[in-house]
Amino acid sequence: MAYMVERAASAMARPLGDRRWERALPILDQGDLGSCTGNAAAGALGTAPYWEVAGRFR
Repeated sequence: MAYMVERAASAMARPLGDRRWERALPILDQGDLGSCTGNAAAGALGTAPYWEVAGRFR
């Protein structure tokens, strides 16, 4: 549980909602590579709030 984004199981019980996060990376196009899962993960890390942490390590 030390690596959970919410830091507490009770915080995960909140209802889901829509959010629009600011993007720091452009939309990634996999072309014919078949790398949709990797591109989705990279795209998620390229949005706030993750980019605020991951973007520091450039």
